[in-house]
Amino acid sequence: MRDPLDSCLSIYSLLFSRANEYAYDLENLGYYYLDYKRIMKHWRSIGSINMFEIQYEELVRNQERLSKELINYIGLE
Repeated sequence: MRDPLDSCLSIYSLLFSRANEYAYDLENLGYYYLDYKRIMKHWRSIGSINMFEIQYEELVRNQERLSKELINYIGLE
C-alpha cells in the first residue's frame, strides 16, 4: 500500500505505452485508485485470503524488520 497521492503522481509522471492512457489523466487515476480501495475492501471482508499488507512508507523506514516479517509470514528461513 502507498499514500494515494504519491501513488497516483508517480504513475502520472511516468511514460507508459499508449495502452495505459489512464495514467495521463489525474481524474482517471483517482477513479482507478478508488476501485483499488473498493476491491481490497472486498477481499479483506470475505476473509478467505490471508494477506500480508505492507505500507510503502513503513517499508522505506523499516525495510529489514518488515522483510523479516514477510519471510516469516511465507514460511521461509
